[in-house]
Amino acid sequence: MDPNTRTTPVRVVTLNPGGLLKKDMFVDAVVHTGMRSHMLVVPVAAVLRDDKNEPIVYVQQAVGRFAQRSVAIAGQQDGLVAITSGLQEGETVVSDGSLFLQFANTIK
Repeated sequence: MDPNTRTTPVRVVTLNPGGLLKKDMFVDAVVHTGMRSHMLVVPVAAVLRDDKNEPIVYVQQAVGRFAQRSVAIAGQQDGLVAITSGLQEGETVVSDGSLFLQFANTIK
């Protein structure tokens, strides 16, 4: 990936009925990967990084009590991050304001 243009050259082999595609043309493309059903996702804002650059989230334990939780992430799409381990369905995850919780934990 070119960090200046945020682009990646890709070679695509496809049929070209009608000859609409020409050599060295640029296109906007969407790459679809294998779809998984029943995937646990959280908002991008909920995922932070610890001092070892590992992904973490804050989970509500009780009213006004939160715990830091290490998670494994799989990918990001449409403002959501897929969580592969570290969370259970139904747990309440902090998204907006999670950065303040992380900051409060560092000054203790």
